[in-house]
Amino acid sequence: MRMKALYSATIIAGMLFASACGNGVTPTQTGAGGDSAAAGKEAEPAKPVTLEVFPIQGISEDDFAALIANPVKQKYPNITVELIDKSKNKLEEYIAAAQPLDFILNWQFNIPSTLELGIYEDLNPWIKKTGFDIGKFDPQAIDAVKAVADKGELYGLPYNVQFNALYYNKDVFDKFGVGYPADGMNWDSAIDLAKKLSRSDGGVDYNGLDAEGASRMGYAMGLDPVIVKNGKPEGNAQAYKSIFELDKMMYSIPGNKPKKVNGGAGGPFVTDKRTAMAATINILDQLEKSDLNWDVAQYPSYPERPNTYGMFDLHTISISAASKHKDEAMKVLEVFFSNDIQMQAAKSTGRVPAMKDAKYREAFGSEQAFLKGKHLQSIFKSKPATTPKMTKFHAKGVSLLGTEFVNYINGKKDVNTALRDADEAINQYIRDDGAK
Repeated sequence: MRMKALYSATIIAGMLFASACGNGVTPTQTGAGGDSAAAGKEAEPAKPVTLEVFPIQGISEDDFAALIANPVKQKYPNITVELIDKSKNKLEEYIAAAQPLDFILNWQFNIPSTLELGIYEDLNPWIKKTGFDIGKFDPQAIDAVKAVADKGELYGLPYNVQFNALYYNKDVFDKFGVGYPADGMNWDSAIDLAKKLSRSDGGVDYNGLDAEGASRMGYAMGLDPVIVKNGKPEGNAQAYKSIFELDKMMYSIPGNKPKKVNGGAGGPFVTDKRTAMAATINILDQLEKSDLNWDVAQYPSYPERPNTYGMFDLHTISISAASKHKDEAMKVLEVFFSNDIQMQAAKSTGRVPAMKDAKYREAFGSEQAFLKGKHLQSIFKSKPATTPKMTKFHAKGVSLLGTEFVNYINGKKDVNTALRDADEAINQYIRDDGAK
């Protein structure tokens, strides 16, 4: 997420590269004429290299400087890392023009749809070659990145784990004298609580609970609307039936249906200030700019999947297959994934590192003033679900499922018809793509 980094002098000092001393020694007399020779020779300075980063997954200039560009320059003065302005460059056109490309920042579910561009380097051989410490990552996060590849290739490393949480507006709860949400609720309990808060008062309509659409709610069940076996599509929309019905129950509470079904829950929660609870992803960047009186609780879970939210939903950094500086690129990854920089990311930029050490989660948000006093550790009482095998059809499949979800919620179709039509649309889309 994009949030202003608090890049303290202490962190900078910690990353300063200690210049190597010259290795020359006192000359030794080699003959009667007094000829001498240096026993050692100073290494030639490394040649300057500039590495270019394309941010499919956006990052603020402040965060980019604090987490990547500045610390890399401190440790490796010859390496400059620059952020490409994606507002002026479309990825496909940039690649077609053979412009310099060394890194791609991405969302791991977007990797399959861009694999055909041939832009990703498999990092497995480079990790072996350089001795890069892959063992410090959460192994399930690494597996989730490998799940987008065909043969276990590692097309990127995760630098941010998307979390889900139940945000709540304390003013709405206080206004109606309702106790704040507790950690450990399942969805039925959250919906029961929403019934106490969905009402009209003084001409203002209040919503008890909003959530993301069916596809994201299905992540906690490890669901993908698209399954392809042996090159043939098998729509998986039927697996979402209980989720469709759960959402219908939620939005059937009088006064609780959002203006936009299947839209993001975070935006209206922050701006309208009329929603009591929003079950959604990391929206701390929006809350930082708001005067909303809010706090956070554990994301609701399904009885069969307790203490589980979403799935491993990751932001990744990849080395470009076209890069002419892959050795230097690995040095950049070494710095970016160092303990100091990942701890800084956790403390001051709102990112959850994909490391297995709990110290990063315990320190999360500790240097962001607007998070003081918030129950942030409630977030980490849940863990992501295992990510299934993803295909390039995932994004379109989610969109087609969402269309039928809206039809069902709005009463245009019954649940079985909506799911059947979603499966048919997804399968037809995959067949059409294969026929091209």
